[in-house]
Amino acid sequence: MSTESKALLISLIAAVPIGLVTWALVDTYLRFVRSGGASNVSTGEKLPFLIRFSMPYIKGFSRIFGGILRSKGVVNEAERASPWQPFAEKKPVNNQSMVLRWLYNKTKERLQAAGTPHGFEVEDYWGFVVFCVLVCAVIGLVFLLTTGWPLILVGFLAVGVILPFAHISDIIRRRQTRIRKELPFALDLLTLSVEAGMDFTAALANIVERLKNSPLAQEFDQTVKEVNIGKQRADSLRDMAARLGMAEVNAVASALIQADQLGTGLGEVLRIQADDVRTKRFQNAEKRASETPVKMLFPLVAFIFPVTFLIIAAPLIITLLKYVLR
Repeated sequence: MSTESKALLISLIAAVPIGLVTWALVDTYLRFVRSGGASNVSTGEKLPFLIRFSMPYIKGFSRIFGGILRSKGVVNEAERASPWQPFAEKKPVNNQSMVLRWLYNKTKERLQAAGTPHGFEVEDYWGFVVFCVLVCAVIGLVFLLTTGWPLILVGFLAVGVILPFAHISDIIRRRQTRIRKELPFALDLLTLSVEAGMDFTAALANIVERLKNSPLAQEFDQTVKEVNIGKQRADSLRDMAARLGMAEVNAVASALIQADQLGTGLGEVLRIQADDVRTKRFQNAEKRASETPVKMLFPLVAFIFPVTFLIIAAPLIITLLKYVLR
């Protein structure tokens, strides 16, 4: 058999598994889209392309992670169905279970701070991480076989690890920025509602109706639901501040809890907190504005000044070279 025939046979043999894998990917994706999974169930918002493409495989990885967490007793100890139910029976603790529990709790805190994006649970998020790592590893392996540079594979693996964490961090940052903008207005509405004689929980529900589809309204709505099922208002406010992890919300929650315990009027406390939050927002804006010249210094020195100097000095250098060579 000639060399060309061998190469053609190898190509045909390699095309069969590649075609099967491609068909499986496309078929799974189309099934997922047709089943209505292309949008977030809670908000109806269309999911990003990468999430839409990876969601069918994320669910498979999440089942594996869920089985591991249940076998180690992490999920049963970290989650409760309701505040008054006791923890499940504890299993023997080892170093592996402690690490898994720490990762579970940290991931859960970040997902809560991000507002549970795309309906992700902890297992789904780590399935997304594994999917990104595998996809980047395959792409890096193709480039490695093509170029022979091992650093390309390492770079793609690093991108696969960093991409999910950067995605969640960006969601948290944008969500906190929006909450920081809406908080003074929401506190003003709460002040007016409370001073008009409305109950605090009913005033929160009124804010939820006025600020629909906003992160702050989602947090207030969860707080109202917790209070309605029998949870103490102070505990609900503490949990809201813990979920968001923002100094402004933590200060407002602490002031409201203290006012509730001491019997102080909520209207005056809410007015003071609204003015304080608004003042801090202006101070942060002034701080960022004062930091702008310092942040612009490196781009100016590294990119703009050399090009400007080259444009100005190039004609002089050319003229000088002509004079010297002559």
